[in-house]
Amino acid sequence: MRYTDVGCIRGTPPGVVKEVVAVRSSRRVPPPDFFVRVEGDSLDKVGFTTGDIIAVRHQPEARNGDIVLARIGEEVPLKRYERIGPHTVEFQPASTNPEHQPIRVDARTEDVAIVGIVVGAIIGTRRAAD
Repeated sequence: MRYTDVGCIRGTPPGVVKEVVAVRSSRRVPPPDFFVRVEGDSLDKVGFTTGDIIAVRHQPEARNGDIVLARIGEEVPLKRYERIGPHTVEFQPASTNPEHQPIRVDARTEDVAIVGIVVGAIIGTRRAAD
């Protein structure tokens, strides 16, 4: 099953999901639930850049330091998760590009959810522009 333009592309900063491919596996190790192709350089310090494929497991909770696919309103960023208070989380880039800044969210006033956590990646899968 293939999904395109997942999340809000309009007004979403670099490093967001552009494509999702669902997967099935019979392996004993919990498999990822889907893959996403990333666009942007907001996680280049951990090795993820445009065109790489990230394996994501559906999981509504994350631990500090996990790289997560989140939903903040209509945006779907891929960032490092950090809880900084009882109702406040921060989604942090890991980028050499100083334009990328953390996104701080108060769950009491903003629509935020963890879609899943990154459990693997296929690096170096850059595609030519469509």
